[in-house]
Amino acid sequence: ANMVVAGSESVGGLFGRANSSTLGGPSEDDVVYNGLIPKMSSFKNQYNGHVRGRSHIGGILGTLSGGNPTLKCFSADCTVSPSGSSSAESVGGIVGYVCGSQNSITECVFKGILNSNGGQYAGGIIGLVDYDGYNDVGTVQDCINFGEITGGQATGGIIGRMKVRSGTYVNYCVTAYRTTHGGVIGTGNVG
Repeated sequence: ANMVVAGSESVGGLFGRANSSTLGGPSEDDVVYNGLIPKMSSFKNQYNGHVRGRSHIGGILGTLSGGNPTLKCFSADCTVSPSGSSSAESVGGIVGYVCGSQNSITECVFKGILNSNGGQYAGGIIGLVDYDGYNDVGTVQDCINFGEITGGQATGGIIGRMKVRSGTYVNYCVTAYRTTHGGVIGTGNVG
């Protein structure tokens, strides 16, 4: 049976908020390219269902923050959307909002449907990556979006919006579905 997780802010299918934490899914779900993009069916899901909220909503995690947090090897096949008929902000297939220093988001896969109902910052893996004032954000690597992403301003297949300082990297990420705005990153700025 599919679950429904609902709330207002920092809502996730498995976790609402993680601060300076290391969260890892099963190692057999490692994303290994070997020159080809793996098939969608090769990934098991840690969450199936529906996640609803108003801001910082993710298929696995609502908000990832703090120093050196890590999120690795998660896969979600779910629907991520606003509560009711309003729009939602910072909506991601895996995590809604990422901030802090030296974050690492690796080997995550989204296979569901994400719709922010016109809200800003919607991404297949992360809705909004935001710097912590002085610190770099870190790395987003080896992530795949197979999901359908629909949103307002700053919508991307991997990240809706990147608002970072120098030292942030997006490596070997693939989106296999058309989005309403950017292919990999909806919009970004360094500064």
